[in-house]
Amino acid sequence: MCYICNSSPHLSICPFYKGTPKLKCASCDGEILESEVSYKLKNHIFHRDCLRELNGIDVIEELEIKPI
Repeated sequence: MCYICNSSPHLSICPFYKGTPKLKCASCDGEILESEVSYKLKNHIFHRDCLRELNGIDVIEELEIKPI
């Protein structure tokens, strides 16, 4: 039980509240919390930091852009 909000899990007003999982990241397979910024490329969702770690070719392939 939390010593601040007196609850388990944490209440949304508690500074330890992390949010509830809403989706899974396509890069790291980790949970994306409702309080986190996430991005959707085509049919995949990414954490902001995971998207930053992708190189340009990975992003192009994720967007299904075909070479000519």
